[in-house]
Amino acid sequence: MPSFFKLLLGLLTVALIVAIPVLFVTGIAMIPGFASVLFLIVGFFVFRSLHRPVGADKAVVSSTVLAAAVGFFALMGMAVDQRGNPIYNAPLQLFCPAGSQLNHGTVISHPLPGRTDMTQDFRCINEDGGTALVLTPFHLMGVRLGEYIVLGYALFYLTGALRRNRE
Repeated sequence: MPSFFKLLLGLLTVALIVAIPVLFVTGIAMIPGFASVLFLIVGFFVFRSLHRPVGADKAVVSSTVLAAAVGFFALMGMAVDQRGNPIYNAPLQLFCPAGSQLNHGTVISHPLPGRTDMTQDFRCINEDGGTALVLTPFHLMGVRLGEYIVLGYALFYLTGALRRNRE
């Protein structure tokens, strides 16, 4: 192979090593549902791996391991998936006063040179366009934690049912 192609292949490899993490972070921050789908895919394989084959010495995963796995999944989901998606954001509407609608935006700030912060802004907007309520990060984190706990257990039992149906 000519050295020009080796150089091109090396540059392409370095570009991919740099670009893939940047694209993931950008996708998580800017694309609604990207982190949600990513967590569902990773969670499916993680919870699938917790199941032992039927007929093994101990066919059931210990409750401590399951609780730790669900807890870690829920904490990571809460921390990373702040943007959510229309389905995950629907419960936030319950905090809004009657006659107001949930509105979502992203506030981008540059507090230091070379640093960009993105904060999710959830507000309940009145019919006249005024802000009825600004949801705090505690509202968002509480709802996300609850959602990802439910999703973690659902994925565990779903993957167990799928594994039993295959065997």
